[in-house]
Order: sequence, then C-alpha cells, then structure tokens
Amino acid sequence: MNDLNDKPVLKLSPFAAYVISCDQRAFGSNSETVSTSKLINRIILNYSDESHMVRDTVDDITEVELAALLKRLRVTLTKSMLANFKSSAPYNTERYRYPQNSTELRISLTKESQDKLYDYMYEEAYEPLRQIYSKGGKLSSAIFISALVEEYTRLPMFRRESIFYSQIIKKISDAIRINNDGETCYLRIDTKKKKNIRIYPVEILLDEWSTYNYLVGIGVFDPANGEMPISIRISNITNVESLISDKILVFHNQPLINELYNRIKKRGVMFMGSPYTEGEKIRIRLSPAGFGIYNNVMFLRPRYVSDTISENGDHIMEFNCTEFQIKNYFRRLGCEAEVLEPLSLREDFAAFFRSADKIYDE
Repeated sequence: MNDLNDKPVLKLSPFAAYVISCDQRAFGSNSETVSTSKLINRIILNYSDESHMVRDTVDDITEVELAALLKRLRVTLTKSMLANFKSSAPYNTERYRYPQNSTELRISLTKESQDKLYDYMYEEAYEPLRQIYSKGGKLSSAIFISALVEEYTRLPMFRRESIFYSQIIKKISDAIRINNDGETCYLRIDTKKKKNIRIYPVEILLDEWSTYNYLVGIGVFDPANGEMPISIRISNITNVESLISDKILVFHNQPLINELYNRIKKRGVMFMGSPYTEGEKIRIRLSPAGFGIYNNVMFLRPRYVSDTISENGDHIMEFNCTEFQIKNYFRRLGCEAEVLEPLSLREDFAAFFRSADKIYDE
C-alpha cells in the first residue's frame, strides 16, 4: 500500500461527520471530548474484531474455528460496504470517493492502526473492496478509512459504543465467563464520576430502547450502603480491573441476584442503580395534556403502577422507579405535571422551576 502514511486526510459525508462529532462528545469525559484521531483509530482497530462477542455466544470454540468465523464476519463487512457503495447511486466511483460538501478530517494513525490497515487491505476477504477503493491503480488508505468510517456511522449507537469500548467489554465478558464457570471474579471499576466501584458482574444488557450497553451486577457504590443491585453504562466506564476472589464482599447472594432481575423488570436497566426502599411511592398528577404527552413520548418514560382519573380529568399516577428517572422525564412537562409525593421530590421540582423562573424575572 504505497500511499499509507500516518496522517491521512479523510473526506466524510455531512452525515458521517455529524455522527463522529456526536460520538466524540458521548465517549468523552464531562469536560472534554474524545479526539478525532483516537476515535478513528479505535474504529480501525476494533470494527471487525468481534472475537469477544463470538466467544460469548459460541461455547468451546477453538482458535482455528474462531479464525474461520471472524473471516466470515469480515466477508459480511465487505458485502455491507459494497452495498453501501452501490446504494450511493447516482454517484459514480469518483464522486463517492470525494462526495460533494464533504468534511475533511486529518488524523494521526497509531502503529497498531497502520498494521491493522495492512490486514484489512491485503486479506482475501477484502479483495472486492480493493477493486473500488483504489486510485490510479493503487489502494488509497485515506479512501478506505473514509469508507470504513461511513459504514461505522450507519450503525446503531449501542454497536458504535461496543466498538469504541471493545477492550473494556472484553474484560467484563471474561469476568462474567469466569463466574459462570463456577469461580468468583469481581471487578474494580472507575467511571467518569466515581472511582473504585466494586461489582460482581452478572450480564451486559441493552436498555429497552436499544441505545446503550449496561453492565449489571451486585456491587458497592458507597460502603455505608453495602451491596446492592447496580447498573453502569459501558460508555461511562474509564477503567476496569479484574480480581479473583475477595473477602470484603460476599457474592453469590441469590436474594440479591433475584432483586437485580426484579429491578430490571420493574425499572429497566437504565434506572435501577439507586438505593431501593420497598413500599416507596412516587405520585404524579398529570393534566389531560400531560397524560397525552406521557402516552406519546416513550423515551426514558417510567412505568406506572396505578392510574386513577379524578373528576376534572386529571390522572393521579403512582410509580415505582428512581427519583432520577422521574426528574429526567417529568421536568420537561412543566405545569402539566405536579409531583404529589414524596415531599422531598416535590420540593426539588419546586426549587428547579423557581430557579428557572428567576432567569425570566431578571
């Protein structure tokens, strides 16, 4: 590959450039985004490396069988990229390589990414791509990477997340596999907001909207509260350390495992990680307009336990979920939703709207 250099210039469609910018923010910290080069290098290294996912779904697979299966996966990727190319009609080859209104991104390739590009471009599975992504008879790395990124940006968010966090997911999956084999392995996890969270990993699950991947298990956010079922979004994890056995925590507690799945069923994997008090009630009054919004806006919507219609048509609804989820969902409804209880949550809403009102009074 004669033109391979460590600072290629990519030409991306407006859609792909927008998705890349969104992922830079989503996968970054609270104060800074992921650099373009870091994100693109992760895509190059991890896009076709589905070995940890394969091992999770196929028991007792040998290295030879795994290599053959991964080769078939790469053939599937090739077919997808070819279909993406053909569906871009009426673009001809030149216009597809350099789309109109394209965004140019100059990136720096790591040595690992350069080595991976040789694998991509000289494996038999990618021969059909070489016939398209070539320039003057030579294969252009910039064109190939651009095509790979275009393919990446058309994946759903949870797939893009699993590509960027491939190594973290692999460590978690290995720990889960150890536990399923009868040994005990726990994880010490750092997140963007909190360090040294101890957790016995049980599963990696999608939220009900198939947006993000979540690690669920039994762990400790705060030693004062002891063990509890918790969930952590994969893209919030910054570091994972696997440790075999630990005397501080007593795992394999079946009641806690049962409570974990009970919370997932009641609250969803996204909002199950805060302290849970049996019998805690959250009651909301919704106007007819507010109830209409509740019926139509399903994203992040909490499940209700009961719904009583008052004489004036308002809905008095009871929820068994976290206050965090209530705040995320019902604050957007403004005066169409009123928190009735608990009092602490009602006061929180009142303070929130009073604070917002001050902006317009000044």
